[in-house]
Amino acid sequence: MLTNPPELELLRDRVGAPAAVTAWERFDQATVNAYAAITGEELWIHTDPDRAHAASFGGTIVQASLLMARFGAWLQAVALWLPDPATPLNYGYDRIRIPGALRVGEDVRGQISLKALRVDRPGMIRLELRVVAEAAEAATPILVADWLVAFMVPMSPAPSSPT
Repeated sequence: MLTNPPELELLRDRVGAPAAVTAWERFDQATVNAYAAITGEELWIHTDPDRAHAASFGGTIVQASLLMARFGAWLQAVALWLPDPATPLNYGYDRIRIPGALRVGEDVRGQISLKALRVDRPGMIRLELRVVAEAAEAATPILVADWLVAFMVPMSPAPSSPT
């Protein structure tokens, strides 16, 4: 039997609701460089401000994968989350598009919509989310992703039968 945390009903009520919006945040060059060093994504457009200044974006840009790494924190910030003892798992992406670029130092925030909530099998709740990363100064989104997150929820023991 699936243990239904009370937060599950609150999540069900948010399916199809307007997007929840995170607070503004920004990435500085040191963060982008550290991320580049960890991932090997050390392209000059991310790490060389002098060279990037003369390029299309007028400066270095944040890696899209760094923005995507923030999705879990954004999800928690807008309370689209099941608390312990549920275990969150990145279940994958159905679609990712990157129509813009975020310059280092620009403000960015997430808009997250819960498109669907499914109980895939006993103990597994899957959220289908739309995540839009938007920059304060941009007319179009930076990144749009259809993201799947699964929560493994402990099963309560089956009632014992009288002997």
